[in-house]
Amino acid sequence: MKLQLLIPQFNETDEVMRPMLESISTQQGVDLKNEIEVLIGNDGSDTRLSAEFLGSFSYPIKYVSFDHSGLPGTRGRLFDLATADYVMFCDADDMFLTNLALYTIFSFLDKGCDALVCDFMEEVLNRKTGGSLFFPHKKDITFVHGKIYRRQFLIDNGIEWHPDVKGHEDSGYNCLAIKVAKDLKYCETPVYLWKWREGSICRKDPLYVPKTYTRMIYSNGWLVKDFLDRDMVEEAKYSTAILVYGTYYMLNKPIWLDPMNAKYRYETEKCFQEYYREHKPLFLSVDPQVRNQIIAGTKRRVMNEGVLLEKFTFEDWIRHIEGME
Repeated sequence: MKLQLLIPQFNETDEVMRPMLESISTQQGVDLKNEIEVLIGNDGSDTRLSAEFLGSFSYPIKYVSFDHSGLPGTRGRLFDLATADYVMFCDADDMFLTNLALYTIFSFLDKGCDALVCDFMEEVLNRKTGGSLFFPHKKDITFVHGKIYRRQFLIDNGIEWHPDVKGHEDSGYNCLAIKVAKDLKYCETPVYLWKWREGSICRKDPLYVPKTYTRMIYSNGWLVKDFLDRDMVEEAKYSTAILVYGTYYMLNKPIWLDPMNAKYRYETEKCFQEYYREHKPLFLSVDPQVRNQIIAGTKRRVMNEGVLLEKFTFEDWIRHIEGME
């Protein structure tokens, strides 16, 4: 079998999952019965997909139940059950963008690779009109969307979902896998749609990032440790600098400067303080040219999001972090 699609499921119903499974059933140019299989893992939820619904699709679907462990734990358990040459982690409430998505993916897999990074589209809600807006993600290595990995490559290199990293776990997993991959390919054709869903926790709550940024810091700390364990020191330095400057510019955004969100800012800065104390030698040893590239890239990203305030200097902020009680 060429490809298995690994999909965690918790509170997603038949109707929520329908777009994903139907987008698979309409794929052209691939042998759906023999070349793919869908593995769906119920993460200890009482919301069960119906046998009638799953049986309505002509390609193989395996539905298994686990004790509750969270999203990364369920992805890891699904991977342990996988047997195909390649695996792709998908979300239950997304879908493939076109009916040639798998054909496009297979054109790369047929030539072989450790990892394939495909462009994908993100759907967001236009609050003024109620309609959808679509934004491209090009060569993105943060989100799990549009990533395909050779299963044996992940096994041979011990690349696993860390069950304790619950929130922003994609970035650590993908960054590690892509840095370790010796045969990495990019597909510039968008194949996957990160759909908007009102019930999605990370999309419906405007304070999702302030409330969960401590998990981003923790995820990066795990990634840095993994790089160091593999003697990938330069990668560890780079990841540390990405987190440090990313946090600085993140905290310049209006949502973080709002006094109503002072609690989340304090919790984030205290978490960052612990991170910085541990990783300061790595951060300070980053090559100046690399440091400037990271700063420039982070600034561009923030400007693309419509924000670049810099209400306080980086040096002042670091002094504030180091002096926090």
